[in-house]
Amino acid sequence: MMKKNVWLSIGLIIVVFVSGAAAGFFAGRLTPPGHNYRPRPPARSREQMKALFERHICRRLNLTAEQLKTARPLLNNWFEEMEKLRRLHAPQYAAAFNKFYAKLLPLLSAEQKRTLDKMRFKFTRQEPPPPPHPFPDKQPNPQRSL
Repeated sequence: MMKKNVWLSIGLIIVVFVSGAAAGFFAGRLTPPGHNYRPRPPARSREQMKALFERHICRRLNLTAEQLKTARPLLNNWFEEMEKLRRLHAPQYAAAFNKFYAKLLPLLSAEQKRTLDKMRFKFTRQEPPPPPHPFPDKQPNPQRSL
């Protein structure tokens, strides 16, 4: 009798495992292929990007308040230089993308062309910066030393 209960328990565990695997497989087949992609993060203003980068550097390098005070002008200069480079080269990136788009378009079916147009729209759109925080006193302070 004991042997029968052991085999019954093992059989039950196997059945539960196989049915779980089958349910996972079929649920995966029913969901659209891109369902697990994260949405594009919201656009940030230049000041928000500066503050974000400053916090990142402070946290990664564990800067003291005095080091941050000395490094802040360097970070601002670097950020401004990177912004100038981005503006300088943005037309070249756009031209390269448009050249690629023009060469790829004749190779595609009508459905593929519609998909590419959607992709192009996402690539080229410029999102406005987010609205100001509704409670400015509750917003994290990027100037705070870590």
